[in-house]
Amino acid sequence: MQLSVAIKGEGMDSPTVVCRSNFKEPESYGSLLELSWRGSKPLTLGVGHTRTFLRDGDEVIIAGHCQGDGYRVGFGACEGKVLPARGS
Repeated sequence: MQLSVAIKGEGMDSPTVVCRSNFKEPESYGSLLELSWRGSKPLTLGVGHTRTFLRDGDEVIIAGHCQGDGYRVGFGACEGKVLPARGS
């Protein structure tokens, strides 16, 4: 299985791929929590943009597929935007 995750922070022109995971390689992380070492190391998204956790207004794009001998099954880009909590 292949998975890629991209984040477009507020004010950024285009999304930045933060991880590509095949779930086989030890250094093939699949979440922002793993990439930022539980929020202790900021992840660079672009010029002047870093994240340890997602923020309100961030857009997240996830795409993935599974491939084998003679087949490939997957899904297109799944996109969403982080909204503020109700009552905030």
